[in-house]
Order: sequence, then structure tokens, then C-alpha cells
Amino acid sequence: MISLTLSDQPTTPGQISLFLSLFSIERFTQLRSLILFCIENDHLNIILEHAINFPLVLLSIQEKDNSHRSTTIDTLLSRIIERPSLQNLTLSLKKDGSDQIKWPISSTIQHLTLYHCDLSHFPIIFRHFSSLRTLFIKYCDMIDYEPIGFEIPFDPVPMHQLTSLIMEEFNFNMSKVKSFLSNISSLTHLRLIGSINEIDFPWEQLIQTNLPLLNQFEFSFYMSIYDDDNSINTDTLIAPFRTPFWIKIKSWFVTCDQFIRDDDNNNNNITRPKYDIHLYSIPVRNRYFHYYSQSIKTTSSTSTDINNDISVMDYVHTVYVNTDIMMATTTTNEVQLQTRRFRKASNLNIRIDNPWPVDFVQHLSSFIDLSHLEKLTLVDELAEDFYPNTPIHFVTLLQQAYNVRSLVFKDKWLDKTCGSNMENFCSLIPNHIKYLEIDISIMDDMKIILNRLDHLLSVTFRFISRKQHWPKKIIKWLSTRRDATYSTDLYTLSIWLGKKKKKKRKTCEQMSNDIKRIKTN
Repeated sequence: MISLTLSDQPTTPGQISLFLSLFSIERFTQLRSLILFCIENDHLNIILEHAINFPLVLLSIQEKDNSHRSTTIDTLLSRIIERPSLQNLTLSLKKDGSDQIKWPISSTIQHLTLYHCDLSHFPIIFRHFSSLRTLFIKYCDMIDYEPIGFEIPFDPVPMHQLTSLIMEEFNFNMSKVKSFLSNISSLTHLRLIGSINEIDFPWEQLIQTNLPLLNQFEFSFYMSIYDDDNSINTDTLIAPFRTPFWIKIKSWFVTCDQFIRDDDNNNNNITRPKYDIHLYSIPVRNRYFHYYSQSIKTTSSTSTDINNDISVMDYVHTVYVNTDIMMATTTTNEVQLQTRRFRKASNLNIRIDNPWPVDFVQHLSSFIDLSHLEKLTLVDELAEDFYPNTPIHFVTLLQQAYNVRSLVFKDKWLDKTCGSNMENFCSLIPNHIKYLEIDISIMDDMKIILNRLDHLLSVTFRFISRKQHWPKKIIKWLSTRRDATYSTDLYTLSIWLGKKKKKKRKTCEQMSNDIKRIKTN
């Protein structure tokens, strides 16, 4: 075997421990590719102790929680990273920056993916990874919060081999963005997604001066602006992207959305307009997109065909929708300029902050291909315990979204929907749902779900407070009914469900004893 992928994600909890109980990892001496998802520290330590001897070319590790990652694991990672055979590395860094990984002086890694970086990691990347060809970083705050005179050193050096740079979920400091991009003249592909501190950044000048080979530039920038004179508008923000450089030479098109909200300043009793700006290239390359109706936003675009191009959103994986925004949409009788903008989205996340509009599902289906959805998440943000139409909308939605396999409920949506009646809830769940995540406040509700929804392949129960003994009791109860593996922590229990166990037939002696008890009674 030369490739191994193991996962303790919610759809397969306990897979890694099951694998380690059946196989000896040290026997995989020819392993060249090792991918580990949602792995716990103990299991990671066991695997890495032997992986240091494998001829790995690709190593990808995404831990369940690395905040308590041991120095032993950091030492093992350091030994693997310095191996000359390793070319592709994916790793999550500690959010508090307390990693003890020793990076090689000159790494031979060509493809690097890092999660949870901060400013202190950039000098490491620039000085220790001179062979990098592609770099992907997700979740990073580039803002320096140190006081003046104690700033984090930021002095990037040229990286002549890097051709692709992707930075997503960032809090960008645009002066630092300019600093490191000016040292990567070899870039042909650049993607930047996150919040920015400078809306009128001189992109055209930077690209023409420092990025002569760039032929793919994808971005999605967010910024909130407070302004009293209404000078901020989408036309002025989009104007720098209407030049021949963008439209004629590069054929790069840009859209700007603006949402105006009142922000109350409680100190001065003054209401000031707050402008939420979303500036993005098209077609959209984000994995996610927040849907807002045309009735509550203004939009400008350098593309004259944006309302007719149905492929603009084809790369969007997850769509976020709020019921309050849907109410604003449906009450204005908005005429959709385009139907099913999200033709290929597989995840839909609905935040419930208002009662469901009457024609909620109908309107959803006008801009999302519901038949393409694979995962549905419902997040309760509403204070009132009043959901008269929720079950009706829910059933209608799942009837149209018949390819949904994963269902997620957050924040007691269930309690308000079904009056805490788990039997009623289970009656709403169709057989095509195979993976369920749900908040639980009553232990017996877990038994009802496991009994009634026997078509589930995995289920994750989230506890509102610490329930130390619940997982043991449920697993003991389940062990007589169904094969299963599981993983648990203080607030969750995830179960990967196997075959049902056949009930053992009673022996003649047991049946005779039962008859005697009946006669006695």
C-alpha cells in the first residue's frame, strides 16, 4: 500500500481507532501518501512515531483539536518535514502561535497548505521554503496588534519559484499584502479572500509593476465603512476596475455589492449609516456566498452580462441565507432577474432570525437548484418560541431537496419546532437523510433517534452542557442493538453506525420459565 486516508469526521467517527485496532501501522513501510482528517492527539502520536520512517511524498494532517498538541508530536513533525522526499505538506498551526515545530533551514517542499497562521509565520515561509511552487493559507490575521516599537518583524524576501498563491479567510493588512506580493514576481495565479482595511487599494499599479506574469486574479473582499455624507457608492468603488487594463488586456471583471444599515451609537445617541461592502471578481471563486436580495442592496459591475451569465456562481459550494432577508425579499414582490444563480451549490445554511416567510421554499428554489443540495444546516437565532409553519416548510424543503444526505440542527431549533417531541421530529425525517447532527437536552431523545431513524449511517449529538455520563450509557445501550464505533468529548457524541444485531432466540428452558411466570401471575 502506498496511499492511506483516515478520517474521524462526523460521517465516520471512530474510523481511526478502528483502523489502528485492526492493522499495525508500522507495517506500511512503502507509504508515500498519508492523509489524516479530524485526528485526535493520541492517534496522531501513534501514527507519526512510525511515519518518520516512511518514504512520504505527501502528508496532510487536520487535527480535531491541536490546542493541546504535545511537544512530542511537534518533534515528530519536525523530523518528517525535514525529509527531502516530502514535497506536499498540509498542516494546522496552533491558533495561539505556541507551536514548537522546528522548520528546516531550506525545505524541499513544493506545495504547502497551512491553517491558522499569523504574522510571525510569514518570515518562516519566505525564508525556509525557497522551493515552493504553490502556497495555500487559510485563516490568518495579518493585523499587528503589538504596540509601536514592538511590531512583529515583516521583511519578506523574494520567492522566485512560487507560481500560485491562495489566501482565504484572512484579515488583510493591505500594506503588508503589497510588501510580500512585491517579492513574488513569478506568480501566475493569485486568490485573496477576506476582510480588508483599505478599499481603494491600487491593484492595477501593483500588478503592472510587480506581477508581470499574473494571468489569474480572483478575489473577494469585505469591509464595513461608517460615513455621514453618503459619498460611498458602488459606482465610485468599481470605477478603478473599468480601465482598459482590467477589461481589454486582462478580461478580468469585478462586481461590488453595498448593503446600508443603521448603526446606533449609544454613547452619543446618534444613528450613523454603516456600509457593508463586498468587492469581488467574477466568476465568483469563493467556496461560500451570502445571499442578499436585490431589494436591500445596490450593485455595480464591470460586466455587462452579469445578470444573464448563469455560470457566475458555479464555483460556490455553500450558500448562506437569512429568513429576515428572505422576508424583505418576498414582501417587495421582487422580480428575479435570474433564476437559479446557484446551480451547483451542495450546501445550504439557513439562519432563522424571523418566522419563515409564507413562500420561503418557493423563493429558495428560484435561485438555488435544491435538487443539487447534499447538506442542509438550520441555525436558530430567533428569541421567540413561535414556529407555527416551520414543520410544513421543513417537509416541503426536504421533498424538493431530495438529494440531501446530511442534516444539521443548531441552537435548539428542534425544541421550538416540535415542542420537544422527538417522536414528531423523527416523523419529519425522510429516508434519504444518512447523516444527522443535532442539539440534545434529554438523554432519552438520543435513544428515540437511534431507534426511529435506523436508516442513518452516522449521527452526532451535541450537548448544551457537559454530560459526562451520557455517552457511556448510550453506547452501552446501543451495543446490544447495533454495531458501531464512536468518538466523544465533553460536549459531543459522534456515532458511526453499522449493521443491526439480530435478536437471539430464546432457548427452550428460557421459554419454559417465561410460561411458568405467566401461569404464576
